[in-house]
Amino acid sequence: MPRFYFQQHMNGRRLVADRRGRLFGNVAEACGYARCRAPRLLSKALRSAPKDTYLSTEVSDGNRTLFIIRGKITSEKA
Repeated sequence: MPRFYFQQHMNGRRLVADRRGRLFGNVAEACGYARCRAPRLLSKALRSAPKDTYLSTEVSDGNRTLFIIRGKITSEKA
């Protein structure tokens, strides 16, 4: 089973590096996992930085980036 690594970036800065990774059957499963985690990670990021927040998860196989999941929350005054 291949191992995938999930690197978190918030507002252009890399957060803690994923050194352990996770095992998934294929790339599609790893992508689905990253996509499902995105709302929870955005919610958590919003609590620590309540203004405009940009979050991305870079998914790699340890050698190269396979895909990136991105999310952004913007606060606008009405």
